[in-house]
Amino acid sequence: MEKYQTLGRRFLALIIDWILIGLGTLIISFVLRIFFESDQTMSLMSLAATSVLKLTTVFYFILLHYRYGQTIGKKAVDVKVVDDAELPINFGQAVLRSLHQLIPTLFTVTLLTPYYYPDESTQIISAVIFGAAGVFNIVDIVVFLTNHKRRALHDFIAGTVVIRTDV
Repeated sequence: MEKYQTLGRRFLALIIDWILIGLGTLIISFVLRIFFESDQTMSLMSLAATSVLKLTTVFYFILLHYRYGQTIGKKAVDVKVVDDAELPINFGQAVLRSLHQLIPTLFTVTLLTPYYYPDESTQIISAVIFGAAGVFNIVDIVVFLTNHKRRALHDFIAGTVVIRTDV
């Protein structure tokens, strides 16, 4: 069962992926500041850029998992996402694996972006959605730690498992 021992590797892969995403965000922000100098234009561009970056982040995980079974971080630490039969995953599975990221992101982009100052009902809905996402992440970790294949809740939902590629 050594091929399923991926906790440290998955954590390191996530750090690598977030560093890459963070660097991309910094570069885009820098470019926007060069081209858009006024505060009002910059704040509108900042909202648009934030929406695009949030969507790009989620689709980074979805598309790379679908196409290669790995993000750049997972490739660096020798782990891969496969289906229950340890075959490549399909697009639907890649989306299901990232649903806990996709739903809050789509909510933010569609409801909060048009409003610089959202009203009270939007703030309540936002709190509920992000709270539910937080609870999901905690349950995700508990499920991961309590089964021999180290499958997280999102892996069970998508019918996937993460395996080491160096075993």
